[in-house]
Amino acid sequence: MNHPNKKIRVLVVDDHPVVAFGLAAGLQPEADIEVIGSVLTIDAGLAFAEAEKPDVIVADVVFGDRPRGLELVDRFGSSATGPAILLFSNYTPPSMVTLALEHGAGGYITKEASPAEIAAAVRTVASGGIYVSRELLNAAHKAPDHPSPREMEIIAAIATGATNKEIAASLGISVRTVETHLERCFCRYEVSSRAELVAMAMREHWLGSR
Repeated sequence: MNHPNKKIRVLVVDDHPVVAFGLAAGLQPEADIEVIGSVLTIDAGLAFAEAEKPDVIVADVVFGDRPRGLELVDRFGSSATGPAILLFSNYTPPSMVTLALEHGAGGYITKEASPAEIAAAVRTVASGGIYVSRELLNAAHKAPDHPSPREMEIIAAIATGATNKEIAASLGISVRTVETHLERCFCRYEVSSRAELVAMAMREHWLGSR
């Protein structure tokens, strides 16, 4: 937890220099916040954080084509003495927001956030709180329920091209049980085919979050 009379020391980690510069500039007028560094890679962010001990790391989620921002969460999110992690990204599927918070992120905001909201989020996570942009909370509330573990096994198998008979054999269940699970999914998610179900699973990032 940050001392009330101490500036909140912030490290920015983003692979887009213009975004990183803009974020640092937006926080500059805040008397209680100091941006102590800005780096372009996760590896540099990890090294900088170990050496300089910032109070908060504001980081993008996706670097290249991978959600490497979660590496910062995994490294520091559960630490009582490490920096709080505030994810700052346009990659905002509800499943990713939930996953990040479950792994210990202090907050998740979009890159459309105003400087005032970013500053508020930094203060919140620095004090040990959780901050999530309102639009992300609204999206999470509207997101469809996640399939059960068994349903996910079946959907993942369908995504590989497996037939119902092959899925039944691999899971040790009957073909009729596979069909029953699929019928329930079709009804719940209002889809009419295996292809539509897999497409929805990919869109909701269920297959990548198992």
